[in-house]
Amino acid sequence: MKQSEFNLQDSANTTADQRLRLITFRRGEVWPEREQCEIVLVLDCQAKEFSLTDLRGRLSVGELVLLPVGDGTSACVRGRVLSARMDNLPAPPIPQRVGDRLIGQLLRRAWGSSYTASEIIDPMLSVIELLVASRVRAQQERLDLLDRLDHRIARSVDYIETHYGDALTIAELAGVACLSPGHFSRTFKTAMGVPVWAYVTRRRCERAKEMLLTTSVSIAEIAYRCGFANQGHLTRCFKEAFGGTPAAARNGFHCT
Repeated sequence: MKQSEFNLQDSANTTADQRLRLITFRRGEVWPEREQCEIVLVLDCQAKEFSLTDLRGRLSVGELVLLPVGDGTSACVRGRVLSARMDNLPAPPIPQRVGDRLIGQLLRRAWGSSYTASEIIDPMLSVIELLVASRVRAQQERLDLLDRLDHRIARSVDYIETHYGDALTIAELAGVACLSPGHFSRTFKTAMGVPVWAYVTRRRCERAKEMLLTTSVSIAEIAYRCGFANQGHLTRCFKEAFGGTPAAARNGFHCT
């Protein structure tokens, strides 16, 4: 699909070398081929969430994704996104989530800026590139950890990352690893340093924290999407993991 076929709304400031674009797309439309990676902020979408080719899980309003160099990426519903070209970032091989509310705020400010590119827009995009690079490094460290793990445990960890919102069981995870439940539990704790269920709960809490900071989805809905029985269950686990409530995290209070 050619660039001209998109509804690309013009910025108030057109001196940013078109690094910033507000894109309105229809279901099934594809971003044009990219020579540099782009970071994309979801502004709104018809069905509250949408999916992208090769991206695990759906994106909610307020979430960010880093798109790789190459062919276009298909979206499944109508909506609007704010896209910024990242000239100085190594491109990921596939679309990659970037969980950071600050990056989203900076993108919005850059788009709405009445200053010239040299005064504010380009410096702001440079800051965004530094922030994104930091988040990408942290994610790569996690992938490097998986590479060092026993391949059976790595499969189960990868499965947890994809299915954290499901009603997981030890037997199910053991089946993914092709081990008996007892052997799997012992091997997992040795490899990861924590029991299986403690790890699953922590990852669910971390995903919930990311959604609290980057989306406007209700806490009850976040609890459901992250695999907790209800909001109260999320709150109890969240306080144990981070020392504060989900509401406090959303309101900007420090939770470690």
